[in-house]
Amino acid sequence: MEYALDTIDLTLADSTFHYLHERNKQQSMDDKQRNGENYYDPDMHHPDDGYDDDFGVVCPSHTSQRRLVSKIDLRVVPVLSILYLLAFLDRTNIANASVFGLQKDLKLTGTQYNTALTIFFVPYIAFEIPSNIILKKLKPHVWLSLCMFLFGLVTICQGLVHNFSGLLATRFFLGLAETGMFPGSFYLIGMWYKRSEAQKRYSFFFGSTSLAGAFGGLLASAIGKMSGMRGYLGWRWIFILGNHVYS
Repeated sequence: MEYALDTIDLTLADSTFHYLHERNKQQSMDDKQRNGENYYDPDMHHPDDGYDDDFGVVCPSHTSQRRLVSKIDLRVVPVLSILYLLAFLDRTNIANASVFGLQKDLKLTGTQYNTALTIFFVPYIAFEIPSNIILKKLKPHVWLSLCMFLFGLVTICQGLVHNFSGLLATRFFLGLAETGMFPGSFYLIGMWYKRSEAQKRYSFFFGSTSLAGAFGGLLASAIGKMSGMRGYLGWRWIFILGNHVYS
């Protein structure tokens, strides 16, 4: 997985970056011609004076635009989709764990279960922008791999808690660990594709959540039958076994 993320940074030559920049610029010019006065230039307040427009960049002779985009597709979209699928499974496993006795075992009362669900989104929302700032400072394979390791580790700890306070703490840190996955993946896709190309990739990326919803319950049902093994109830195994692979 780390090798696949690393290829996002290392596989394409400098000429490819220049080519993609020129391609996006040409699309903006075409949009302006089609829309006339109604065209909004997203770079109007940030002109690209810092760019050298005299590269005269063309598509590398050993490839074509279609092959170039296909190569990017194989290295970017599938990896990011798998990462987001695993993160979404982590986020929603608490509902499956509740079916297998989480609330009863932890003696949750009133709105405690709902509070545990909600606390996840506090750091998840608050740290999205700082996460992307860190992503720009570090390489994607470093930051996204670290986020993946952390949310897997925290979810395993979630299967070892013994009271409401422990559940609340692990849900908070789970939201903190997962905060970099969605905005970081979204940012990377937007950096590698033109606006007209990115929409299909975003659709494929979001489609991974449907797979998580389709197979998450089935997987949890199978793992939940391990209840009693090594003294752990089924809901604990859903967290521990379901996330041991990621961590």
